[in-house]
This record gives sequence, structure tokens and C-alpha cells, in this order.
Amino acid sequence: MATVDELRAQRAALDAQIKEAKRAERLAGKAPPWGPEGAALYRAVGEAIRSTRLAQDMTQEQLAKAVGFLRTSVVNIESGRQRVPLATLYDIADALGVQAVALLPRNEDV
Repeated sequence: MATVDELRAQRAALDAQIKEAKRAERLAGKAPPWGPEGAALYRAVGEAIRSTRLAQDMTQEQLAKAVGFLRTSVVNIESGRQRVPLATLYDIADALGVQAVALLPRNEDV
């Protein structure tokens, strides 16, 4: 027979799985609230940030620390799931040692 602590641990694991499944269902096939055009823009910005960061052998953790974010925010920005405020874009550009314009796509690319 399982102990109370074992049952609590099993329940916590199941609760986490349920929470993740609900999140995945909610996000499946949904365009972000800023629309498909905005989604392309933020994906392009995120890809530029990722490629610049990788070219400098910088980790997501290092970039996050440099701009005062959590690593998960950098993950979400790089994937285009999180919108980047203009001031934050400049902070990221400074941390990467580039001009902010280097992280923006051309108009015709989005």
C-alpha cells in the first residue's frame, strides 16, 4: 500500500501533466493575439536575436542576465511567442553589442 507522501507525489505529477496538456490544447493552432502578420514580425525578430546571440557564443542564460530577464523570457522572445517592447529591443541589442536595427527584418520580409 502506498504512503500518503507517495500518493501526494503521484498527484502532483498528474496535476503537472494535466496542466501542460490543457496549455497545449489552448495553444494548438492558435495565432497569437497580435495576428498572423505580427506573428511573422516577432518570429523574425526572435530569429535575429537568436542568430546574433549564437554567433557570439552567448547562452540564453547569459543574455537574460545581461538584460535583467529570466531565461524563459529569452526563450519566448527568440521563438516569437513573446512581444518585445522597443526599449527591451534596445537593451537586448546593447547586450549583444549590435545596433537595434540589426535585429529588425526588412519591411518586405514580414
